Formats: sequence, C-alpha cells, structure tokens
Amino acid sequence: MLGNVWDWCADWYGNYEPPENPDAVVDNPQGPKTGIQRVLRGGAWNSSPGLLRCAYRISYLTTVRDLTSGFRCVRDGLVKL
Repeated sequence: MLGNVWDWCADWYGNYEPPENPDAVVDNPQGPKTGIQRVLRGGAWNSSPGLLRCAYRISYLTTVRDLTSGFRCVRDGLVKL
C-alpha cells in the first residue's frame, strides 16, 4: 500500500519523544495534542524508494492539496458477515 500517495494521519506533527521506559512497547504512539501541521506517511508515486516506508513521515499544512497526498478510509472493529 506504500507509494501511491502520502497518507494523511490524525496526528499533529511534532518532534518525536522517545518513551520514558525504552523497553516499553508502544502500539500507537500519539503526537502532540495540537499543532499547525499534520503527519503524512507512506510516500507517493514520485517519491524516492528510501521514502516508501510507513515509519517515514513528513508534515504538511492541513490546507495543502496536491496530486501526491490523499487519505485511506479505515474502519475500527470486525465486520460480521
């Protein structure tokens, strides 16, 4: 799923703060509570191969719209068929 468009994330962009306990496992680390720019991840179709990773992030103003950024619809929970 990487390399299509940069995916907008819910987190505000900020400096990464390592956990107080380096041995702790953090499943979904949260960014700052407020900010000016949001996080985008995953790389786009025109990104260099080194940027095509979920762990790589960039920041954009929330008003930016272009051909390389988008979003992915996600649903929590299981779907009963």
